[in-house]
Amino acid sequence: MGTIVASTPLTSKQEVIDLINQVNTSNLTVNDVSFSLPAIVAYQSRNTKLTVSAVPGSAYAGSVDVYYNRLLLTDLGYIGIQTVAPLDFPGFLQAISAQENIDLLPEEFSPVTMPAIDDGGLATIQLVALSTALKWYGQTSADYALNLPPELPALHQMINVTLPAPGYL
Repeated sequence: MGTIVASTPLTSKQEVIDLINQVNTSNLTVNDVSFSLPAIVAYQSRNTKLTVSAVPGSAYAGSVDVYYNRLLLTDLGYIGIQTVAPLDFPGFLQAISAQENIDLLPEEFSPVTMPAIDDGGLATIQLVALSTALKWYGQTSADYALNLPPELPALHQMINVTLPAPGYL
């Protein structure tokens, strides 16, 4: 199974910490805090509530609720990945991430055993965000194709159907 090599994306925990630090000019690190399960809410145009708690031994104490927007998977629209070699699930997520310019990390999704498909084959993969996912929620499907032949041009896109007046033939 192939895996696409790409730059290492930030974890969702790090992205949340970065947002907290940006808004509050604080210097929290992922090691300073623990996270509750994210909850879907409607609060000041935010869709997620997350409790962030200081861990023992850190330079902080207590807990705070933060509100932010997780991304709904269906908002990605149609996803279709075409490869020349079979992919495992992490490789499939990397391919989507590269194509869509987003970060889909395996730890945020229900694991999927990728189907064995033959050359020219197509499968639909269900992507389901885990309840622990800090960046994504919901579910969507993505098409996975292996070695599809190049699309042939359609005649109706190439041929002018309005032919010259009689006398040219």
